[in-house]
Amino acid sequence: MKSFQANLDSLYSMLDYARTCIALHAVSEEDISKIELALEEALVNVIYYAYPDEKGEILLECVFTSDKPATLKIQIQDYGIPFNPLEYSKNHTDKETLGGHGINYIKQIMDNVIYKRENNSNLLILEKKLIFK
Repeated sequence: MKSFQANLDSLYSMLDYARTCIALHAVSEEDISKIELALEEALVNVIYYAYPDEKGEILLECVFTSDKPATLKIQIQDYGIPFNPLEYSKNHTDKETLGGHGINYIKQIMDNVIYKRENNSNLLILEKKLIFK
């Protein structure tokens, strides 16, 4: 798990960290790009909403399971304001409503999206089943 400052200046460092972790496992460039888009959306949400009035950190971890097919799990953890984006997206599916669409986009790309509130932290876990090239 790696720690980053929760600000837009750190966004590309976080994405680069994840891309490097994923690329070590011979994942196709197409899958890496899709995962990166979903991750960027999730990270921007944390940057804007977890710490609106203070500095904070984001902990990022990438893990591959040895299941068949293998599953990539990206865990995003912050100690900001409690917020379950999955509940928010359920209540904001109207195309006229601003907000809530990013998490729906993430759910389309990833195979599973999990939110947990543990030990005063928000945990968002993005899972993608992968077939290696």
